[in-house]
Formats: sequence, C-alpha cells, structure tokens
Amino acid sequence: MLLASVSAAAFSIVGPSAAGLSRSANATADPPEPGLRGTLLTTPEADALRGWHELLGSRPHVAGTAGDRVVISAIAGAFEGMGLDTEVWWFEPLLARPISASLTIVDDEPKDTATDVAPDTAADPPRRRRRGVLPLAITEDELLNDPSTRHPDLSWGWNAYSASGVVEAGVVYANRGTREDFARLRELGVDCTGRIVLARYGGNYRGFKAKFAEEAGAAGLVVFTDPGDSGDDRGPVWPEGGWANATCIQRGSMLTLPYKGDPLTPGRPALPGVPRLDPEEIGLPTIPIQPIGYAAATRIMAAMTGPTLSEIAPDDGLAGWSGGLDVPYRLEGGDLTLRLEVRQERATMPTANVIGVLRGAERPDELVVVGCHHDAWGFGAADPLAGTIVLMETAKAFAEAAERGHRPRRSVVFAAWGAEEFGIIGSSEWVEANRDRLAARAVAYLNLDMAAMGRNFGASATPSLAAAVVEAAGLVPQPSPPATDGVPAEDPATMTVAEAWAGDRGPAACGDLGGGSDHVGFVCHAGVPCVSLHAGGSRGTSYHSNYD
Repeated sequence: MLLASVSAAAFSIVGPSAAGLSRSANATADPPEPGLRGTLLTTPEADALRGWHELLGSRPHVAGTAGDRVVISAIAGAFEGMGLDTEVWWFEPLLARPISASLTIVDDEPKDTATDVAPDTAADPPRRRRRGVLPLAITEDELLNDPSTRHPDLSWGWNAYSASGVVEAGVVYANRGTREDFARLRELGVDCTGRIVLARYGGNYRGFKAKFAEEAGAAGLVVFTDPGDSGDDRGPVWPEGGWANATCIQRGSMLTLPYKGDPLTPGRPALPGVPRLDPEEIGLPTIPIQPIGYAAATRIMAAMTGPTLSEIAPDDGLAGWSGGLDVPYRLEGGDLTLRLEVRQERATMPTANVIGVLRGAERPDELVVVGCHHDAWGFGAADPLAGTIVLMETAKAFAEAAERGHRPRRSVVFAAWGAEEFGIIGSSEWVEANRDRLAARAVAYLNLDMAAMGRNFGASATPSLAAAVVEAAGLVPQPSPPATDGVPAEDPATMTVAEAWAGDRGPAACGDLGGGSDHVGFVCHAGVPCVSLHAGGSRGTSYHSNYD
C-alpha cells in the first residue's frame, strides 16, 4: 500500500503539473484532497493487495511455461476489467529449460591391493573401484507446514543457460568467484584447469562467476548460498523466519552478454520473422553450472582435504574468504572428486508483456510508464510479486479515479513484463519495438520490481525526477509498524514517508540508478528518465528459491 500511494503521488507530479506542491517534503501530510491526487491516495487497500498476491502467486510461473501463461491471462483480464486499453504483447526469446541434473561426491581409488582384480594384460591400467558415492541435494526439502513446496511444477535448483555436460573432477574453492578471487588463486599457485570450481553467492553477478571460472580453465561450476550471507547466521530460517534454510537454492540466469534482452536479437524485438543470431556464436556459458544450498556445500567442504585458509595465509591473504559454513574453508579438495551432470534445453519460447493504457485527458500522446515483471523462478511471492501487486493496485486506483472524472493529463501505461529473470528480456524487447515513440513521447518510467518488502522506503532516479520523488514522499503518511504480540506499536501518524526515509541522515534523497531490472532499456536505450521505487526491512527472503 505504501508503494502504491507513493507511485500514485509521483504520477500526480509528472502528470498534471508540479503546481501546488511547493510544500516541504518534511511537512506532515494533510487530509486527502479531492480530485485525482486525493482519489489515488485513498484507493489502495491492504486486502486488495493481498488479493492480487493470491491471484498471481497461486502457482509457479517461470517464463515460457504453462504457469506463465496463466499469470499473463490473469493480468490481462484484470486490466480489461479496470477498463484499460489492454494488449497482450507476445514475443519469442531464447530461454532455457532444465531437463536433468545431479551432483555427487565420488571417491575413486585404484585397485592396487592383493584383493583387487588383476588387469587382463600387463599393459592394461589398474581397474578402479568407486567408493563413497554420496548424492548431494539439488532441490529444497518439502515441508509439512508449507504444502506449496510439494507443487508438481516446482523443479530442482538450476541456473538458466548453463551448458549441458558431465564433469568428473577435483574441486577448487574460489570464494565469491570474482576476477580478483581467481587472480588470488593464481598467485597462490592453485590451478583451476579441468576442475570444478566451488563459489559462494554474493560479491558480483552470478553470471560473472561462470565467465571468470571459464577464463580460469574450470570444467564446471557449483554455486552455493552461504549461511553467513543469507542463512541461519542472519536469523530464523524458513518456515519459522524469512532467511534461507540449509536446502534453499538460489536460481538465476547466467547471461553475461554485452546487451540486455533476447540473446539472439540485440537491437531488434524478438518477434516472428526477425533475423536471429546463432546461439553457438554469442558467448553463452560453455561449462555446466549447478546451484546448491549450504547443507550440500557443507558436505563438499567437509570432504575437502587441502590446507585450511589460515594454514595457507595466516596473516592477511584469505581472511575474507571464510563464510558461515560450520566446517573449515579450504581452497583445494585433495583427492576429493565431484561428478556434476547438467542437461538443459535452449530454445525460443513464447511469453508476453501485458500492457494496460489509461488515455490522458489533455496530452494523450505523452506517456508515463509504470512497470514490474510478472515472471518468477517459482511462486515469486517476493520476487517479483511484492512489486507486481503494487503495479496492479496502482492501475486500479487510476482506473477508479478516471471513472469518477479524474483522468490524468498524460496517458499512463501499466506494463507487466515477461522473462525479466532470464535477462531483462520483455521490457527490453518492448523498448526496442517502441524506441522512437518512447524517445519522443515518454516523460518517465517508474519501476516497481520486488518493491514492497517492508516499511523502509527508498528510491533511485535519474536527476530530473529525483526531486519529484522526494516531494511525493512528503505527501504520504508513513504507515504504522505492525503490532507485536497483539500490542499495537506506536502510531507515527504525524510522520510522512519522506521524514521516515530521511531518518537522522538529513534530507531524504534518491540514490543513483544501477542495473539489473526493467528500467535499463528505458534509460540506457531510449533515454527515458527513470525512477526505481522500493521498500525494505523484511527479515530475510528465500530469494529465487522454491520457498519464495
């Protein structure tokens, strides 16, 4: 509700005009005024937001799957029911789909004792026997008190666009898998060539872990969630709390191409008949990649027999490489062997953006676009639906205002993007298809990805819109904190969102836009001013996992 109100207030600034908004951003919010702004601020409801969440998070909906089509249809039906001009904009990007995967600890030893079977001839190598085969978990545990974990559409953990293949090799631990981490390994004389790299999430985008591992000569990559980053070292884990439990696995794309959007159609929308690049020539990952939770990672690290980090560099070199696993961290596995098998399909698959337009009253050719993606790695309760529900409730607020005769000056475009998780694809393809119109007519784009994850509001923006966001936040009351053990918290009704946002740091201020979400195509490709709204404070999230 908070983000819906703030985005609505922001629209009122970039829509009709900034006239009448000269009040200080730290002023107490007045009672709602009549007209467009007052309607927008009073329409959003917590129960309605909960209803959108239940509608869109009822089943897993990975881009290009049957669940994805169900969500696309639900959003389109909702937009049509609001009276918006609705379009389901289908496109066909290169996506990936898991076929099979396994990860096993394998202890091989030559048969060189008296009980071994003799070679057939003296020239034959010793036959090998396989001992200590230990399959490792690559999916989350099903939980009795979380029935959704047994949904048949959920899959094991996987990283999209991994190469397919089977690797049986020794292990090297590469910390976060950054370029600097691999350089440090070389300085220490640790060779990754032909081995499976074990790296923990964090420190860089996951795709670069694979890219740098390939450059170091690795034959495979295993990426794990470290409990010191987002697991039980941080607080209660799912289902008692929000942090990742021991089998929680972070999925995600591994693309590292020099452009966003469909890998095969850079600069062009991925529509039927559009020329496409050869998938074998664009730089997709060439090694198999498997994500795991920290229970499986502990098994691997415990079986490694190389020197501990403190034994290698007791003074300074590797102190930051240890995390929260309950075993010593080591760089090399000694005789430990892992067997990694990954099978994936890479193919063009249809998915869609859902576009709902409320035509402006005075300048209908000028556009304000607000968007959030709709695809997820599972149910997507946090990512993306904590933002998608804000998109839907904001669209409803504008539609209801229009029914009461309060139509915005400019046209407002509400967009639910497809295939964001695979590489910011849906929004990029739509921008490519509408680039000239957006460059000439778009006033602003507001992004809501994973937006409502708590009460701690924040925003990033291009400089031309930063002041508008701060001023809008000054019009919205800060919501009360939830009750604790049935006791209502102190009501900060006299505080605005801007005041809570500023805290003790001074005036509220927007940060700079980064990458990683659907504003990228607008600001970097079409030159449209952008805002990213968010609110945090939740106690952990089982990010990109079956528990989200």
